[in-house]
Parts: sequence; structure tokens; C-alpha cells
Amino acid sequence: MKEVQTLRAYVYCRVSTEEQSREDHYSLHNQEVRARDYAKAKGWVIVKVKKNVGSGKNTSRPGFQDLLTAIKKREIDLVIVYRLDRLSRNVGDIYDTIELMKANDVDFASITEGFDTTTAMGRAMLGFAAVLAQLTREMIAENVKDGLLRRAESGKWNGPKWNPPYGY
Repeated sequence: MKEVQTLRAYVYCRVSTEEQSREDHYSLHNQEVRARDYAKAKGWVIVKVKKNVGSGKNTSRPGFQDLLTAIKKREIDLVIVYRLDRLSRNVGDIYDTIELMKANDVDFASITEGFDTTTAMGRAMLGFAAVLAQLTREMIAENVKDGLLRRAESGKWNGPKWNPPYGY
């Protein structure tokens, strides 16, 4: 493992919606502050911070793509996230990203879950958390779909309020 003091850290922050990303909302800012505090306590140097707004269901986020590039170019030694589901809510994407990190000698730190990907148990626990992150995303999608169906069944409009259907 690399010397703790020399680790170059990449902080990746993500929220799902524009509302969460607004200046007055705490989530993106909180993720960054917590990551900076965590890195400082460990003696790591933050070389880059990226913030994304968008779903964790896929990897088509500019900041995430930048993260992958930094890993492949070996510009960093460590990725820090507030929580695993901030990286992704897709098991396959999480596994692929962790494998890419491993292949490029990049470690991974989740502040709230305390993963250590240098041990077999740490990798196993990461796998369990990845499954739970995807399960959460799928359950949210099911709940939204059910809610929209119930609204439609009760005769309510599911589209945007500013664009009612023709005839209203």
C-alpha cells in the first residue's frame, strides 16, 4: 500500500436532482466538506473535486467520466466519496469502477461506510453495499411508477403543471 501522506485524492460528489444542487441546499457542499475533513485527518492531499447532478443509475455524467480518466492516467492514488451510492447505484458500474481502480493501483474510501478495498473482507463488504445501492435505486423507481399510476387512476395529470393536456 502507498504511503498515507503521499496519497493524491480525488473527491467525487453527486446528487440526483437540480434542487439538491442549489447553492442553498447542503448536500453537495456537505459531501465536499466531509471529504475534505476526512482527507485532512488521514493526511491525504486533495488534487481534484468534482460535483455531479444526475442519477446514479449509469455512468454518463461528466464528473464521473473525468474520474475514470484520472484513474486511467494514474493522476490519483485514491477516490473519496461521501457514501458508495454517490459513486453509482448500479452494481455492475460499481464493480467495473472498483476493478479499474484496482488495475491502476487506486484505492477507494467511502466516508460513511469505512470501506478498505485492500482486504478481501473490505471488497466483499463493498460488494454487498453495491447491491444495496442498486436495490435502493430500483425501489425508488418502483415507488415513483406506482405513484404515477395511482395518480392516473384517480384522474390526475402526471405531466408538468405548466403543460396540461389538450382540452383542459
